Order: sequence, then structure tokens, then C-alpha cells
Amino acid sequence: MNIPYFHVDAFTQNRFSGNAAGVCLLSSPLSDQVLRQMAQEHHLAETAFVTVDESQLQLRWFTPELEMDLCGHATLAAAHVLFSEGRAQRWLKEQGVQLGDQICFSTVSGVISVYTHPSMGMSSSYTLDLPERAPTQLSEWGDDPQVTQIIKALGQNPIEVWRSRDVLCLFEDAERVRSLNPDPLLMGAVELGTGGVIVTASGLHEQRRHSSGRRADFISRFFTPQAELFEDDVTGSAHCTLGPFWSQRLNVDDLVAYQASERGGWLTVRVFNAAHNDGPIRGRVWVSGEAVTYMEGTLRV
Repeated sequence: MNIPYFHVDAFTQNRFSGNAAGVCLLSSPLSDQVLRQMAQEHHLAETAFVTVDESQLQLRWFTPELEMDLCGHATLAAAHVLFSEGRAQRWLKEQGVQLGDQICFSTVSGVISVYTHPSMGMSSSYTLDLPERAPTQLSEWGDDPQVTQIIKALGQNPIEVWRSRDVLCLFEDAERVRSLNPDPLLMGAVELGTGGVIVTASGLHEQRRHSSGRRADFISRFFTPQAELFEDDVTGSAHCTLGPFWSQRLNVDDLVAYQASERGGWLTVRVFNAAHNDGPIRGRVWVSGEAVTYMEGTLRV
């Protein structure tokens, strides 16, 4: 089987930054074992697999180790490919799918919509409508052996610990977040399934600016225990937790975020804290960013 394949840098305007994802367009389903082997072969944080079932786009995400329950950057990458690449649009036509300015993906986390925005540059901008994953504070985190092990691996004590799918550790300033050098072996003893460890701090003293001209409201990093790729470059799904966390803390609905990995990446986040008659309902988070294609090719499976 010849499979159209794209390598996309997500949450960035520039190649060689943001978070890289593979995107595969499947004309017929493949077994989970083959999908996992393909993700291992690509050696990227995530590979997105897009199929069509009765004119409905289906989306799955695989790391080299497992299938994920939600992945923001690979969803953005898949949408970017379908919206902007001629070969992908021909594939959609063959599958009987027509796109407007919105894509709806059916996933294990429900329907995820992605909206495209006009762009004058080399990148394109998109908004992902994702499920909110608001965290709960762990007031007695010292009694939680998983959290204790995580903090031991981080090497520094946070000022607060929260939890949703991911464990969120709040630090006093951005420089502390940047300077963390966690021990992968110690953190590898923690089993979080599809979850990971978020470290975050206010962006109050950040000097770098988003393309909009705004400074970051908060920064973060994201670590995945037991994963071959220990630190994720830019994690869209983590902002389903970071968005409501910082929205409540700063009392704002619209936020600018910077993920301070080696490659780095920018996101904007909108949290819906009340019902909207003409838009999303409470419990959704809009995560927006840009993407650029690095490579196009054909896989032979």
C-alpha cells in the first residue's frame, strides 16, 4: 500500500521549531500493530493517522510506544495538511469529502473541530476546539507516592501541585521552569498512562513576544515518563489543563502561552467559562497556532 505522508512542524511559523508530527492519509484501515510500528519507524513524538468512514474523517494518534487519547499538535498538523496540501486535497476528493473552513475529526476524545484562518506568511494558522481538562489541586501531595517521585525527579519543589490527566507543578517564576533538568530514570518509575508532567509558571517577566505582539501570560514544559522522547516540544493537549488553570488564576479568558522546550512554540488559548448561544459551550478550550510542512513523501506498507 502506498500511503501519502507529511512531516509537519506545528505551533510555529518556522521550520525546525515547534513540535514535529507525522501525518498519514490511509485509504483503508490498518491494524493497531502496524500503526504502532509505523509510529516507531517515524521516531516522532506523534504520528496522526487519518481515515474516512462514510464521509466522516477519523483521526488517531500514536507515539512510538502507545496510542494517545488526545494530541493537539498532531491534530493541528493533520488539519494543516488537509487544508493546505494539494495531494491531500486530491485524496479527500477521492474519499468523497469536501472541506469548507472547518474540519471535524472523529476521535476517541469525541469530535474535534479545527478552523483555518487566512495567512499572508509561509505558515498557516488554525484553531482547535478541544475538551477542557481542568485540574484539581492536591493539597496533600506529599502523601501521593507518584507525585513524590515526580518531584524527586524534578529536583526542585513546586509551590503547588494539581492534577487532571496530567500532573501540573506550579513554580514561582519562569526562570525556575527553564532551569529544571529532571532525571528521566527517576521519572520513568512513574506510570501515568497517556498522561505526563506539566511544569509551569507565570510569564510576568517574559521578554519574548508572540507574533501578535503580546508577551506570554504563562510558560510551561511537558515531560513524559517512560517515553523514548522524554520532553515534548509543544503540547497542545496540556493546554486543555493549562488554559483553565491560568484563566482562573489570572481572571482572563484569552491567554498567550509559550512552551519553553529546546525548539519552543507559541499557542493562544481561549477558555469558555460560560454557555454561549452562538458558539462553544462551557467545557471547551480553543487552542490556536500555526504550522508549516517540512516534508512530503510516500510510505510503502
